[in-house]
Amino acid sequence: MHESAPLGLLMRDMLVYSNNMMAEMIGLSAAARLGDVSGGLRSSGQLMLGHLRRMMPEVDWRGAVLGNHSGLDAAARLTPRQLAAIAHYGWHQHALPALLPGGGWSGTLIRRFNGPDSALRVWAKTGTLKYGSALAGYLFPMTDRPAVFVTMVSDTGAREAYDALLPYPGPKAQAAANAWLGRAQGLQNSLVESWLLPMPTS
Repeated sequence: MHESAPLGLLMRDMLVYSNNMMAEMIGLSAAARLGDVSGGLRSSGQLMLGHLRRMMPEVDWRGAVLGNHSGLDAAARLTPRQLAAIAHYGWHQHALPALLPGGGWSGTLIRRFNGPDSALRVWAKTGTLKYGSALAGYLFPMTDRPAVFVTMVSDTGAREAYDALLPYPGPKAQAAANAWLGRAQGLQNSLVESWLLPMPTS
């Protein structure tokens, strides 16, 4: 028998490095304590969504879809408000910021938010697909209270066109998708950095 590292350390590694396999395995194990997961990832994702609804009944969960635990599912749906509610819950219940990548410091944010005014002031989880980019977590401004934030950028039409080329989209389509992602992340970076600035007093 092999005993794994404590769950908290596994969660931190999964979130910091955005390890999708770890997300699926941890999610499956958690869902198995909620009900029958013999249907695989889709049924376990539904169990997890049901658990979220029970934990946070005040949240409007209409339209939410979890087909797995990594987010690598084009049919997955969460609104920014729903994701912000999860982050808010994680702040108060499980010290979630301590498990996330830090801007300019670690994991998937080591090269983002690394300037003198933003380094270590953004702790957040990235979510990246072709023509889809999300960033959700916590801000720690110098002159204000910590805050939850969520940004989501997508182009569903471009994604559908890209999917039509699979499994071999070709270098031109890959380059176009990567360029789109660079622009999306640049927009997210600018938004988040602006939220770190002091609020105008007049």
